[in-house]
Amino acid sequence: MLKILINGYGAMGKVLEETVKTYDDIEIAGMCRNADDLHKTADFDVLIDFSVPDAIYNIAQYCTEKQKPAVLAVTGYSPEQEKIIEELSEKVPVFRAENLSIGINIMKKLIKTVSETLGWNAEIIEKHHIRKKDAPSGTALSLAENINESIPIHSIRLGNIVGEHCIIFSQGDEILEIRHIALSKKVFAEGAVKAARFIVSAGKGIYSMDNIL
Repeated sequence: MLKILINGYGAMGKVLEETVKTYDDIEIAGMCRNADDLHKTADFDVLIDFSVPDAIYNIAQYCTEKQKPAVLAVTGYSPEQEKIIEELSEKVPVFRAENLSIGINIMKKLIKTVSETLGWNAEIIEKHHIRKKDAPSGTALSLAENINESIPIHSIRLGNIVGEHCIIFSQGDEILEIRHIALSKKVFAEGAVKAARFIVSAGKGIYSMDNIL
């Protein structure tokens, strides 16, 4: 039985909780509203974090102490926090993903191929719900890395949009669009489960969705 500790009991944490309940071979070892509560948790096999960047300090300390792997599904880390993650990966396995959707990660490969093949101009439009704090999204920034980090990114924050990313390639009289739409947060929860299954048997280091695909 795979025991998952969920840190962050916001909208995404609750969806992950409900998703885990649909599996017969996975159970929830604990639910923490924030990383300050990690020390109250019973035994677990892997920690999944859907909270905030600042939680990495307590997560790094706790996972090092327990020698347990972590799935980090948070964006917006500072350079100092990135260093903490790198140091953590030297002690335990760490899985990082700006976006846990299988479709988005396939999209990255597609746009890289298109960009290298065509060499056209490109721009990104990303849409999320009004409560999302970071703009551009971490996903949009990672998509840009597969084309050209300096390409324009247009961020829209409206209503309850779960997530939509569109890359528009243009040259002369031709336009090519590649779009991904997440209709529910469950796609991210399913990706988190896949990441948890992978990371529990991995060695020390940093891993990503590329390792699953």
